[in-house]
Formats: sequence, C-alpha cells, structure tokens
Amino acid sequence: MLLSKLKLKPQIFEGRTDLRGRQSAGGRSINLTLAHRAFATFDALGITDEVRSICVKCRGRYFHGTDGSVRYHPYGPRDEDALYAVSRMGLLRKLLEIADRDPGLQFAFTHRAVSIDLSGSPRLSIDRPEGGDPYQLQVDRIIGADGQSSVARSVLLQDPSYDLHVRYAPVLYREVSLPLAKRGETPLPADGLHIWPRGEVILVAIPNLDGGHTGSLFLPIEGPHGFNAARDRAGLRRLFRELFPDIENRVPSLEFDFFHRPASVLCSVVINRVHRGGEVVLVGDAARSVVPYLGQGLNAGLEDALQLFRALERNDLAFGKAFAEYNEARVPDNYALQELAFAHYEELAVKGAQQDYIVRKQLERTVQELMPKEFESLYSMVSFSARPYAECARLAAKQERVLTRLLSRPGIVERMGTPGFKQEALEVLQTVQ
Repeated sequence: MLLSKLKLKPQIFEGRTDLRGRQSAGGRSINLTLAHRAFATFDALGITDEVRSICVKCRGRYFHGTDGSVRYHPYGPRDEDALYAVSRMGLLRKLLEIADRDPGLQFAFTHRAVSIDLSGSPRLSIDRPEGGDPYQLQVDRIIGADGQSSVARSVLLQDPSYDLHVRYAPVLYREVSLPLAKRGETPLPADGLHIWPRGEVILVAIPNLDGGHTGSLFLPIEGPHGFNAARDRAGLRRLFRELFPDIENRVPSLEFDFFHRPASVLCSVVINRVHRGGEVVLVGDAARSVVPYLGQGLNAGLEDALQLFRALERNDLAFGKAFAEYNEARVPDNYALQELAFAHYEELAVKGAQQDYIVRKQLERTVQELMPKEFESLYSMVSFSARPYAECARLAAKQERVLTRLLSRPGIVERMGTPGFKQEALEVLQTVQ
C-alpha cells in the first residue's frame, strides 16, 4: 500500500490462501500487540482508526504471584502509553480488506516463490496452485517480505559477504486459551496484559475482543517445570497447580491446547545486509526475526515498510540509493532489537517476581513521571516512540546506571514521594555518563 502511494504497481505473491472471510489458515495464531511504530505506518496510510476498531487497548501489565497477589504496572502516565492487542488473523484479514480497495495492488494467493535467480535480471520460480513444475517470472526487483525462512534472504546468503546471526531461545512455547470468566469468578481485567513470572517459566495472556484472553506459555524443555515434566495430562495439570494455581481451573481446554497444538521453537535471525544493489531488499522477519518477549516483531516489520517508503521517496525512486540508505539505518537496529528482546525475557520471567526488581521499577516510573524529558524507560522508548532501537539500547544503559546510583543512596525509596526527590534525581542524572 505504501508502494502504491509512490505510483508503483507491485505484484504480491503470497504462499497462503486468501484469508478474507476465513476463520483460520493454520500456523501460529499467537495474539499480537501493536505499539507506536506500527501506528506510525498506519497513520501514513490513513488506516489507524480502522485497525484500532479490531483491537483491545492495554494500559499496563498485571503481574500475578503464586500467592494470588496481583500487581499492576501502568505503561506510562500519558494516554498514548498503551499497546493495542489484536488477533493475528483478524489483523491480516483487516489489512487485506483495506488493500483490496487499492486498484494498484495485484495479489496472487497460493503462489509461493521457491527460488530466485539473480544471475541476470531478477527471476522468480513460483509454485503453481494446481501443482506441477514452478513457473518462471522475470521482475524488475524483489522486496522480500517472506518471513523467517525467507527465500529472498537465502539467495543473498549465497554471497559469502553476507552473514546470518542465529540465536535460539532456551524455551519453547505453546498457546492456551483463557475464556471469559464463569459466573462467580473474578474476570481478568481486559485493559492490560497478564503475566505470571515463574523463573524459567512464564505465562503471558493477551486480551481478546470477546473478553477472554489468549495465553502464551513459555517452558524450558528439561527440568521440573519443563515440557518433559508435562508429557501427559496429569503432569500438565500438576505443573499448572504448582505454578498458576489462580487460573488452573479457568483453562478448560488446557489439555487440548497443549497436546494438540504444536510447540514452537523460538529462534532469532539477523542478516548483516538487507539488500543487494537495487535488485533485492528485505523487510520484516526476512530481515530480522526476533523472539516475541518484547512484542516488537510486527512493530519493527511495519516500521521497516515505512522507512523503506521514506527512503524511496527521498531518493526519487532511485532504488539502489534508497535500498542502501534503508540498509544503513536498519541493520544496527536489527542487531540491537535481537539483544533487547532476549534481555526482556529475563526481566519478565526471572526478575518480575523479585522484590529488588519491583523497587527498581517503582523508582524508574517515579523518575520518568517527574522528568519525562530527561529520563525515559527502555520499555517506553521501544514501545511508545520511534527512537531507533540501537539508540534505545545506548540510552537504556545510562538509565540503568542512574537507577543503580540512586538505589545506592540510603533511604532513597522513602524519599521518592518527597519534594526534594526530583532535584536529587536530577543531580544524579547530570553526573552519570
């Protein structure tokens, strides 16, 4: 749709079937959260209101303890400090419906590119929906938005100057459904994400439009609370009773969800260059796929699209120059986001239930509320701004030093609400490099 705004007429080849009017098309169905970067792209297309109509606004996170306690952490003091939860399939259908209104877009569903030849003019080999040998198609250039197992990326990697950084998460995940509360049960609030941090194990529930939640369960493979300990129904229920006693009886389809849906390996992939001249450029998971803990995969992919559009616009459709400019901006951010996403898992799963972490986050929120221009948390920078990810990482390192210095001062927690605290925090902020 952004390319169409540049008077280009792209052909879109999609391996999956047309999702419009369908309930599901298989594959991962984990819910998504949209943040500032995604909506910057939707704003450029003028479709923000349409997208938000199928979302649930989330203003913060609810942390659930093993004792049944619940702590609410707002994302920030501003109204725009919010995530928007949405069904993956619901979002895809909505975007396809919107794209269908643009006569400049040509879609070919169930047409999967299986190989690319760059020995001359770019040439695609595309599977036929009816079967048989793939057909050949010569094109001007290729924008590879073909996901983590990208064919477009694989052809770039045939050149030894391209390098792929692959990192696997130490956990697998499965999706579980948490339906609406029954009569007499206290419903889970629908205005935020729900998190059950249990060391290596974490359960994250994202609200649905119907008032229920979709949960993502992250478990290590081995150990007393790993997948091997939940190899049968009794083991699975025992694990939930031990780790999630407050919702163990509120997941009626737990066994079906767990044993009849595939466990997913979490892998993060980053390539060191995302283009080849003006012939091929990568966006989304083809350029960088990240683990889902920070909720930035789709947001970063949509930001890719906007940055590529702007580079093409600035360079008057000089594709080689635009692709190179886009590459220079995105690759450092791709590496930074890969690391930030892994670090966020430890923060949520391991540190989320620790008292010193709770105090640290309380201090972080207080300083940010008092000095929003001078101090912004990493999560706020990543989720509620368009600041480059690499810059977010650099600034966050300084913010952590500020918090550490403040926490080293005796009685600082008790002084957080006092009139002199802002000046004290500002002095520390100005002395930390």
